[in-house]
Amino acid sequence: MIKHIVIAGGSGFIGTSLVNILHSSGYKVYILSRKEPKIFPKYSRIQWDAKTIGLWSEVIEGAECIIQLTGANVGAKRWSKEYKKEIFDSRIDSTLVLVSAVNNATVAPKTFISTSGVGFYGNVSKDIICEEDSKSGTDFLATVCFEWEKATEHIRKDVRSVILRIGVVLDPNEGALSKIALPYKFFVGGTLGNGSQVLSWIHRDDLLNIFTFALENEKLNGVFNATAPNPITMEEFCKTIGKVLDRPSIFPVPTFVLKLLLGEMSGIVLMGQNAPPRKLEAHTFKYSYQNIEPAIRNLLQ
Repeated sequence: MIKHIVIAGGSGFIGTSLVNILHSSGYKVYILSRKEPKIFPKYSRIQWDAKTIGLWSEVIEGAECIIQLTGANVGAKRWSKEYKKEIFDSRIDSTLVLVSAVNNATVAPKTFISTSGVGFYGNVSKDIICEEDSKSGTDFLATVCFEWEKATEHIRKDVRSVILRIGVVLDPNEGALSKIALPYKFFVGGTLGNGSQVLSWIHRDDLLNIFTFALENEKLNGVFNATAPNPITMEEFCKTIGKVLDRPSIFPVPTFVLKLLLGEMSGIVLMGQNAPPRKLEAHTFKYSYQNIEPAIRNLLQ
């Protein structure tokens, strides 16, 4: 019998890549989506509202794993009061209803993998190491991550539960790398903010491998920093982009400018967390990209 996996929020750049990997590994994949149901060559799309239990919950029965990726993009637009509520509700409501469906299943899924972010730790000094048992921060993103993780705490005991606190994902077309690299291509790149904020980053391919590692390694339980072993400062990150693209890094964007342009959302690039993957390393996860320059060269060249 073919094992099946359910991905909630599988239409983003992580989810679409994960579908390809899981399909090639022999799994049948179902994606929970607000769009109309449809069968594709590599997956089947099941409609849900991410808030209430419906017919979609039938696909939870006997699943090998549920992977929770649902959540409004925190960097999509300025954080109005309404959009902050959407960022919060889209994560917590969808997780709560997934946990409820799992708890009501006649045949429970084996594993539940949920996501969070290193923003859980808040804005901390680069000298403070954020390990998985460190306390949470108090800013908006930290609160979102804390409540997001808390939403999984009542999942039934016979289901293995893993939470991945994901760092800054490096991808050539999405997220921080593509946005920060663009000015460099026009010779106007530079450091964002004062440059001392720490980036706990992860290459896209390593993150995808962490998902499959968590899926297949039954010894993994609890919270894991899904980051590369060598965090860097924003200044190092920006200078490395310039080096790889053979462009100068001489046009810094001051903190006050970022705050004027982005408002509260500027915290995404101005706040930092030194969150190494202590627990993943203890489980001997093998990274393809441990250092920033090879990672950026792979993605931008």
